[in-house]
Amino acid sequence: MLESMSTEEACRIWRYIGERRRNEILREIADDELHELLAEIPVVEENQVNAFELVNGRLRQVAIESPEDLENLQPIWIDLINPTDEERAYIGRHYGLELPEPDDTTDLEVSSRFQIEENDEIHLRSNFLLDREGGNSRSVPVAFILHRNILFSLRNEDLPVFRLQRRRARMRQDYVKRCHDLLVDLYGADVEYSA
Repeated sequence: MLESMSTEEACRIWRYIGERRRNEILREIADDELHELLAEIPVVEENQVNAFELVNGRLRQVAIESPEDLENLQPIWIDLINPTDEERAYIGRHYGLELPEPDDTTDLEVSSRFQIEENDEIHLRSNFLLDREGGNSRSVPVAFILHRNILFSLRNEDLPVFRLQRRRARMRQDYVKRCHDLLVDLYGADVEYSA
């Protein structure tokens, strides 16, 4: 039905469809333009922490709401959107690292954009484009940490590039094989999105 509607109608209806059902529908949509457009429409979220495990070549998303949710997980990506101090603390304790406050990621002097720590953690800080309608584009700071073959991403708001990458990796088998692939794909999608 969505493919037979105008783009405006499809987007209006899309906002009422739950996240789980959205993923099922996106797998079936043949129209690439409509697929990409719908993948970018946000689901309203305030703070959110998700872990992503690689299962049969696809990412499986697990919502993290307490320290117990981390038990028995083998994630390759933990994505934190506007995390609370408590969330950063228990995730940091569980994985043995210190997660910065998202507000601390705004210092983008050359010397602070990339660091390799003594324990081989890699810290990256970048700005990603948030293109709002009406020409109100702006950058959103994002911090990345590569630690024990897990990508940790922290920011204060969700970004279309991240939503698109999560959906691509959940739907396409063997889209990513390890955390480094996710990081490269996020940067690549940001360049594609910005162009």
